[in-house]
Amino acid sequence: MRTLLASIATLCALAATVSGCAITSSSSPTGSSTTVTTTPPSAVGTTLTLNDGTGDTITVTLLRFQDPATPARPKDAPPAGDNLAEVLIKVTGVTGTYQDQATTAVAVVGSDGQAYSAGSQSLAGCVSFKSGEFTVKAGQSVTGCVAVEIKKSIKPVQIEYDAGYVGTTGTWSP
Repeated sequence: MRTLLASIATLCALAATVSGCAITSSSSPTGSSTTVTTTPPSAVGTTLTLNDGTGDTITVTLLRFQDPATPARPKDAPPAGDNLAEVLIKVTGVTGTYQDQATTAVAVVGSDGQAYSAGSQSLAGCVSFKSGEFTVKAGQSVTGCVAVEIKKSIKPVQIEYDAGYVGTTGTWSP
């Protein structure tokens, strides 16, 4: 499902350069409907407000995206034919107590429409999230990076931060 949504969002972002684009969907298992509008991805450095769908609100800033990135140690190097991309983010709590794992929240969508998940590699010059897990309360922030392995032949077209299974997802252009 994430890959399908990523593909739709990517196509929408490309179409938005020519004309406005919105995706609207509704479901009514209980007779109610929900409208979701997808906007073009934000620029690196932009802060987005997201929620996890359970009452916790955060802001997420994509501070840097670098492809290729340099592995911290030889054991962190990707296999031949792949690059590591660096995604440096800052998460700040706005309401509630937000808990997440950066390695499952961050993905890079490639020109092939696939969403590439973050891995456990360490990157040179970038402080990783400890085990990927973090917690922020209102007013607290955490900054760290994750490495995403992606084929050299694939161009990154979008960076995603998924705030939770029933929450919102922020998107940025590389």
